Amino acid sequence: MEIVASFAATSLIALIHILVGHRAFKPREGSAWLSAAGGASVAYVFIYVLPKLARKQELVDEHIGFGVLSYLEHHVYLVAMIGLIFYHSIHRIAEFATVQRTGNKTGHANLAAILHIGSFLLYGFIIGHLFANFLQKTYMPLALASVTFALHFIGTDLELKHKYQAFYADRVRWLLVASLYVGWLVGELTVVPVSTEILLFSFLAGAIIINVMREEIPQETQIQMLAFLGGAVAYAILVLFAFEYVFELI
Repeated sequence: MEIVASFAATSLIALIHILVGHRAFKPREGSAWLSAAGGASVAYVFIYVLPKLARKQELVDEHIGFGVLSYLEHHVYLVAMIGLIFYHSIHRIAEFATVQRTGNKTGHANLAAILHIGSFLLYGFIIGHLFANFLQKTYMPLALASVTFALHFIGTDLELKHKYQAFYADRVRWLLVASLYVGWLVGELTVVPVSTEILLFSFLAGAIIINVMREEIPQETQIQMLAFLGGAVAYAILVLFAFEYVFELI
């Protein structure tokens, strides 16, 4: 049943890529449900991701052992910072590509676009891989993670769709779907040390933080504040309730 659950979680996110990439999907800018989804994603970062990093540091101490990875024994947050810096840098490169394309310098623009899209393929690959090797053995945390990432990808996919337009609908969304399933398949077919899984999550956590704060918090002129706050508060309550009464989040 675990393989079915992880495949279903991966498929939920794949469905978001497909739906958002469809030309008919044109949500109104600043719509209430998009603002609520952004608020939920922000709550996920601060209520779930950051505390989970602290718990995972303890697991690293227990499992990492010796060798090259032993250097990272006390550096889970360092790996998260690397993920944050990496995705922030990629975003800056993507902005550079827009400027270059405006100036008819398509060579640099195309390379920057490849790096930008490739970074989100890596993003999806890691998520699929982690879903296949989810450390928690109960299904509720996996369900929580899949719903949260689905909300998160609505924002990131809309940004990619806006930037790449028809190219996103025709090709990029299918590449994103493929990266998810490839990551999931590799995760199911290979056995990876617990410490490696934790470091992958740490890198992903840094990426989540920068992408959520950049892509999913609308500009002040667009945001519907009540919807954003409602999404954040409701999701925070859900996660805290789950933490206290339903299952232990690690």
